[in-house]
Amino acid sequence: MTRQRWLFGACGVLSLALIAAVLFRAPEPARAAAADEYNFDAKAALKVTMRSQVQHCEYLDQPSVKRLGGRAFLLGRRVSTLGLLTWVYLPVDEVAYIEEYVNRDDMIKAYPNLAPKAAPTNAGEAPKTTAEVPPKKN
Repeated sequence: MTRQRWLFGACGVLSLALIAAVLFRAPEPARAAAADEYNFDAKAALKVTMRSQVQHCEYLDQPSVKRLGGRAFLLGRRVSTLGLLTWVYLPVDEVAYIEEYVNRDDMIKAYPNLAPKAAPTNAGEAPKTTAEVPPKKN
């Protein structure tokens, strides 16, 4: 009788441990699609909202997906009000959501604060512009 109780108790404990392991396991990170599974249009523009404590958004022009070190990154030229041309890589597994626009002008219509502002100049000095440097292609 005690052997049966012990066996019944051990089976119960193992069953509860198995159920707890299935129910309370850590969530798996979001898996990004392979780079060739989704291609953005070359003229598209994106508003990318990142997962973080504070709302953090990036506005990208000429987006694409690249894989580096086994991780997928969203590559694009940052839309800047200062006219700076910076290419950024955003990890796809840290993206909360993406808004896609047909082109940069449509995104600027939706978010007028992104419109380029003229840089302050000294009297008689022409506004400075920056040259675009494309990212390295591997």
